[in-house]
Amino acid sequence: MTALISRETKTFTNSGAIGPYIRVTLSAGVLAIAGATDPGIGVMETRALAADLTGTVRLRRKGDTIRMTAGGAIAQYAKVYPAASGKIDDVASGAALGIALEAASGDGSVIEVLSMDDAIRCVGGQATTVAASDTIVTGLGTLISAVACLDDSP
Repeated sequence: MTALISRETKTFTNSGAIGPYIRVTLSAGVLAIAGATDPGIGVMETRALAADLTGTVRLRRKGDTIRMTAGGAIAQYAKVYPAASGKIDDVASGAALGIALEAASGDGSVIEVLSMDDAIRCVGGQATTVAASDTIVTGLGTLISAVACLDDSP
């Protein structure tokens, strides 16, 4: 493995046994293993036992590299996505978490991932007429916010 590029770890209250390099989220203020539809807040830095009161999480930030546990074989440089049990896979399920910098031979392999944020994008468009049927194609599945600038003399 190469040297990790990472800025932040944070300690959170622990809810049970969680292995190292497993994606985690916060549930009711305590650590929980992230599911297939949850990108999570980061990965466990070390193993947390059920008796441990806290666990250290390497926070996931765009541009950092982070070790993650694969749920199956993953090719080097493939985009990776959330998978069940806090793992990752190259099967698209929601927004990509990052790019595999190493190949994973199968379930349980720990690989380095270049973290990216594929969930938020900015797009733009221009409409020359204003009618109820006008649309601006964004290519986004969900539109969170829109800004309109109107000319005073169309």
